[in-house]
Amino acid sequence: MKKFNLLIKIISFFIILTMLLCSCGSGRAPAKNNELLDISSFTIIREDKSSKDVTAQTVLLKKYILAVTGLSLTVRVDYDVPEIEGAKEILIGQTDRSATKNALKKLAEKDISDGYIIDISDNYIVIVGTSDYATVRAIKVFKEKYVSLSPEGNSIVTDAGREIIEKYNSENVIHASGGIELEIEVISSICEPSEKPNKDFYDKYPLIIKGAQYPAITELCHQPNEKDNGKLIAIFNLNADAVGVKVRKTAACVAMSEDGGESWKCIARPEEKISPELSEGSMAHIYELPAAIGDMPAGTLLYSANSVDYSYKSNISVWRSFDAGHTWEQYVCIASAGGLREGVWEPFMIYSEEDGYLYCFYSDDSDPKHDQKIVYKRSKDGVSWSDSVDVVAYSDFAYRPGMPVITKMGNGEYFLVFELFGDWKGCPIFYKTTKDLSNWGDPNDYGTKITERENQMNATPCCAWIPAGSENGTLLVTAKSTEEYIFASFDYGKTWERIKNPLPFYEFAESNGRIGYSAGLWVGSDGKTLYYINAINATSDPDSKSMAAFAKIKIY
Repeated sequence: MKKFNLLIKIISFFIILTMLLCSCGSGRAPAKNNELLDISSFTIIREDKSSKDVTAQTVLLKKYILAVTGLSLTVRVDYDVPEIEGAKEILIGQTDRSATKNALKKLAEKDISDGYIIDISDNYIVIVGTSDYATVRAIKVFKEKYVSLSPEGNSIVTDAGREIIEKYNSENVIHASGGIELEIEVISSICEPSEKPNKDFYDKYPLIIKGAQYPAITELCHQPNEKDNGKLIAIFNLNADAVGVKVRKTAACVAMSEDGGESWKCIARPEEKISPELSEGSMAHIYELPAAIGDMPAGTLLYSANSVDYSYKSNISVWRSFDAGHTWEQYVCIASAGGLREGVWEPFMIYSEEDGYLYCFYSDDSDPKHDQKIVYKRSKDGVSWSDSVDVVAYSDFAYRPGMPVITKMGNGEYFLVFELFGDWKGCPIFYKTTKDLSNWGDPNDYGTKITERENQMNATPCCAWIPAGSENGTLLVTAKSTEEYIFASFDYGKTWERIKNPLPFYEFAESNGRIGYSAGLWVGSDGKTLYYINAINATSDPDSKSMAAFAKIKIY
């Protein structure tokens, strides 16, 4: 029987190892040597005076070890358990144990005043930082590097090494409750290029750039040319006047980064050809098809935007690119209506795995029964689109929902944010949820307002759900009015807290009406990285060509 149980364990080990080798998005390959440390007889010892965040992360570590190894380790505080030579312990925080003190000495010897150490021997595992925040990071690193790759059983994998010493860089970290962290890895600017694509057009109609708006961003993940995957594509509208053209023009700029956002170059300017009398696109959105739609393969980039002359006509047009954003074809107009007071605006595209449709949500002013409403159309081929379906269309004409943005959360629900003018102060942000993109319930139900205590968000929202952070992932919402903060939820939108804005737009330029207007968020393919782009002002400095600000954020 013992031999049989051993055989089962060995088979289970190799099954799990094979699954890990085949998994996508983990960010690192499984260890090759699989040096194991049996922790079945270990006790978790936590510093008696540790913070709430360290305590919370210690509980999560216990749960994580149980989920991965099947071991339910006891958690005690050092004040209650005397140090016994040879005792097998996982020491968390600045405990009174000699092993912890020796580990901290190693940090001091390396002149690391803001950092952490993970020190592993056969009898103890020390997880400690120079601060509670650093200790929290050390716990997370321990989970990722030692526990998450271990086979089912009573051991952890120590192939990452018996000692890890790292700096913490606390100045770049934004803290949320429960020890959740947003670490800013990159901040850069996207500039107006000196050499402009579509040169013939811009020689004919020189642009006087006045600023940028409606930035959007995506990470390429489904490109047929594997070398393109991982590149970042940003798109935004240049608010400009065109010399020699009677109507005000808005030019689109497509920018690419091949180094994770450290640097950018403008690679294209999509042109308006369906209705050349209209401007070249405003209210931009960029989307990469994750699956084939009609004759468009997975990896096709779709740029949806408004083509508009505010005096009489607005279109929601779509451009597509089959070469990672370098060339664009305007191929369809999804909706068309009147000018400023009767138009269609602010498209947002998303594909539904559940029904195989491509959806385009947008704001609609053309219904005389509503000042504005949010609707969608959908398509199986990206060319032929359904009639519009109301999503939020409140019976009181004075209520004006608009600017829809959607993210899919880990619980299977789609989360829709939108602004809502009404008979209240400001333009608060509301949300609705559904598990079926085609069915949002009663359109007369405008959902739930996002609030934190007495604080609310106002105007031009964006949202993203990312798996990292809490057990329920991290849901983030930005808005125009909250330049100092963004809102975060760790329970799928039931409750909210304010955290520091990683990209506070007031720091980048002098303020005007479009600064911070309609930011863009995208979740990286690793499930831990957040890409954040925001519009900034065209400054009075003639040498400054910055049009948008970008931040790359890792969530722990």
